[in-house]
Amino acid sequence: QGRWSKGDMSSSGAGAAEDEGQGVLFPPLTTTVSSDAVAPAELESLCMNCHATDATTRLLLTQIPFFKQVVVSSTDCEECGYRSSEVTSVGPPEPRAVSLTLSVAPAAAKEDLSRSVLVSDAATVLVPQLELEVPPTLHGGRKARLTTIEGVLDEVVEGLRFGQRERALADPDQALAVADFIERVEHLKEGQNNFDVIIRDPSGNSHVESLSPGGSDERLKIDTRQRTRKENVALGLEE
Repeated sequence: QGRWSKGDMSSSGAGAAEDEGQGVLFPPLTTTVSSDAVAPAELESLCMNCHATDATTRLLLTQIPFFKQVVVSSTDCEECGYRSSEVTSVGPPEPRAVSLTLSVAPAAAKEDLSRSVLVSDAATVLVPQLELEVPPTLHGGRKARLTTIEGVLDEVVEGLRFGQRERALADPDQALAVADFIERVEHLKEGQNNFDVIIRDPSGNSHVESLSPGGSDERLKIDTRQRTRKENVALGLEE
């Protein structure tokens, strides 16, 4: 294991783009909603669910402020209702692994839950207070996703609720345990308890929005370290 070192990654990557995304290939993510100059490109594509050939895929080149450039894509199929979205980092992995720790307190829960977060397919997400660990999706077919801290928790709840009715019939005790865990997650979302969200990413391509871009954010801790050879092999950087 490499040694973690404290550092401010807020100035890594290409830095902030020009104001309001005018005349740049990668406008800041915060300007893409309202700026006509950076409307996403649309094209017909193949639906990976029903294989219809008239699904719509939207592509947007954008920049996460004070981090790096990414391609945001989404696919919608009117034929079967399938939807998917993913984020692809532009360029190679960051030079160092990163660990991002956001400490959420009840008084700031609403603000922290709305922070944007980029979770790469190599990242592990942990919430120690729940003994929760969401493993990487690097070899599971799922790409990186751009969401929020609340969205990360919602993904966990959604996954647990899937099949809960069948679970209640087959194993009532397990279903009750799952329901209890879901309730604990909901309590965190409601700001009832302190909790930490930790994202450990050997690729360095994950990111949590800072409330002080380019400056110090007392609730967000960023540590970096050198990758191990095993991690480089898993990322395809070494054979």
